Amino acid sequence: MERKQRTFFFAEDGTWRYRDAQTDVHGTYRIADDGVVCATNAPDSPRAGLKTCYTFYRDGSGYRYWHDRSGRFLPAYLR
Repeated sequence: MERKQRTFFFAEDGTWRYRDAQTDVHGTYRIADDGVVCATNAPDSPRAGLKTCYTFYRDGSGYRYWHDRSGRFLPAYLR
């Protein structure tokens, strides 16, 4: 089974970009004091203004993240 490639880039200037085979979305993000990353889609991105928060966790030798809108844990692969 082929793993779907999802790539998030979080830049130091508070911007982010997500790319996969079907979409290219960007916007701004903030990291809260508790480490939760909340990203908001830019006005010129699909689903403008949509806010999604992610909480990253260690999982053995890798990472997983909690996606607040789906209510699911998903694997995170570092590059």
